[in-house]
Amino acid sequence: MRKMWLLILMMSFLLVGCVNTPIVDDDDDDDKEKPLITLSEVLGLVNETKNHYLTASNIDILLETETNNEIASLRINYEIDGFTIENFKYTVEIDSDVYETYIKEGIQYINFNNQKSQKAIDRDLSRKVISEYSFNFITENFFKIHTNDYFNCLKVVSEKDGLVMLTLDKTKTNTLETLNRLSDELFSGITVESIEVKINYLNNEIVNIESVISSIEGAEIKFLLNFKANTHSIFNYPDDLADYPVQE
Repeated sequence: MRKMWLLILMMSFLLVGCVNTPIVDDDDDDDKEKPLITLSEVLGLVNETKNHYLTASNIDILLETETNNEIASLRINYEIDGFTIENFKYTVEIDSDVYETYIKEGIQYINFNNQKSQKAIDRDLSRKVISEYSFNFITENFFKIHTNDYFNCLKVVSEKDGLVMLTLDKTKTNTLETLNRLSDELFSGITVESIEVKINYLNNEIVNIESVISSIEGAEIKFLLNFKANTHSIFNYPDDLADYPVQE
């Protein structure tokens, strides 16, 4: 049962029905030391990175969720040219279960816990794969949690060498409403106590976002989105792809 819940969490992140609102920066007094980066600037970096990857033809993305010390991960790495798939790797790992699919030279290879198969794919299937495994589709649920409302509950506590640390600010007017939604959706009504977010960025693009949501009762959920690369990657495929049984 716990494994099935992890699978649901990995694929849907138990979505929060949030309404986006503009980011509101902290009302700093003139005498107060201001952070090196504001919430508006953080969100700008996030949106710029998203927009870049939405049109990228080469991506390498890692998504992870962790709860009760159990990790579910999803990694997708592909190179496409229009609707032509040049290289494609997709892996989901949950506990001891591993699902992998590869596309190489017009052939799709599937390996689910060592149950292997292969089949040729036509142009229509290639279009479907490109649509269903797009950056927007893969990260949609992550960003349904990490909305403007989510970031607007936070405050920047430090920024150094491209690492931004943010934490929950319970004094903000929207915080209670957002915490109630997170409590209902992520913890079945258990009260959210804290949110900690780390963001690494380089050259005005996000490298990764890590957030930890904790309940007052001690439950904890971690999310990680890692933008590993958007340049040409070295694709190392399994040596035995040719031996995968042909699917009729």
